[in-house]
Amino acid sequence: MRADLDEIIKKEVEQNPDLNHNQLAQIIFDTYPKLGLAKITIYYHVKKVRESGGDRNWKDLAKSDIKVRKIKVKHDEAENKYNALLREYEVLEEKFNTLLEIKTEQPKPFPIEVQGLNKSEATAIIQYSDWHIEEEVKESQTDGMNKYNLDIAQKRASTLFVNTLRLVEKERHEIKIPNLVIHLGGDFITGWIHEEGQQTNLLSPIEATIVARDMLYAGISKIATDGKFKRIIVLCNRGNHARTTKRMQFANEISTSYETFIYHDLKSRFHNIEFIIPDSDIGYFDIYGKTIRFYHGQQVKYNRGIGGITPSLNRMQAGWDKTKDADYNLMGHYHTWSFPNPYTTLNGSMIGFNVFAKSFGFGFEQPLQSFQLLDAKRGFTVRTPILVE
Repeated sequence: MRADLDEIIKKEVEQNPDLNHNQLAQIIFDTYPKLGLAKITIYYHVKKVRESGGDRNWKDLAKSDIKVRKIKVKHDEAENKYNALLREYEVLEEKFNTLLEIKTEQPKPFPIEVQGLNKSEATAIIQYSDWHIEEEVKESQTDGMNKYNLDIAQKRASTLFVNTLRLVEKERHEIKIPNLVIHLGGDFITGWIHEEGQQTNLLSPIEATIVARDMLYAGISKIATDGKFKRIIVLCNRGNHARTTKRMQFANEISTSYETFIYHDLKSRFHNIEFIIPDSDIGYFDIYGKTIRFYHGQQVKYNRGIGGITPSLNRMQAGWDKTKDADYNLMGHYHTWSFPNPYTTLNGSMIGFNVFAKSFGFGFEQPLQSFQLLDAKRGFTVRTPILVE
């Protein structure tokens, strides 16, 4: 085949001496298709024959063929990449043209109607707990992040009651709120359950109980007078700090807590407000067909394990549900406003960050309490803190 090709090239060169290599290669490619050679291969053969004057070195020819094949491979790769880029360009061009069409098309506005007041109603649920009014927190002990004493406790309580009413009025622009549930979750005083409390608290437990009662009475009076509620329900839990005993009692927990006095005294003063003071440490309240379970929170043990309080809380609530099922839970005790599972609101505290929290590595949280809105049709729709500073 190579000898035949040489003869063909010599023949064509003699007949067409004025043609260049490329033109001769084209003639041979078109005239002798049975050779089965690419045009570029024929071109290099023509070039070699002309440059050698017709004397071919087949070893050199083989090297030339290898070189031609390598060039052809690179050429094919380049051509494939080029074709791929062309296809990608065509796709991008089509998308770009589509975007241009969207840009030139005028928006078609739809009517936006201002809806009237929601015909449904909701109940505001607020949580007050963990005030620890007589416990002192010094700035020097908390790296300047918090300070707390009797005067600050009173100021924060005043701000708390005002902001509670503000939140209710804000939400009333969208829905009727005829009812208010106040969860008094306990630990309004620190008490003397620890020896250091006897040394550092600003008041004795009895004195602190009276002050806490006065502060709650002032706040509930303000809310009852200015809140424009048809119905106010106060749910009461005793905390673990207000006890009169060294250890928590179970059978007589109600009889060994200073907060028992606070709640019953308040109940005797507000004849138009419903107070629910369960004899046990856990209470239940039904509203809009939902059962609300309320408790202080010391029942849930937390050893700072993986998952935080949630695993222990889930186990505890599952056990309670076997006796009496509840749709939602209200609790405090851990001074951290959060939602440890979908069925529980954990209240913050009014005392805020203190030496205990710092020593045990708990994160800083500003003092706050909890506000929620329970829609009669939609369930909980609003959850927000009540700021006290």
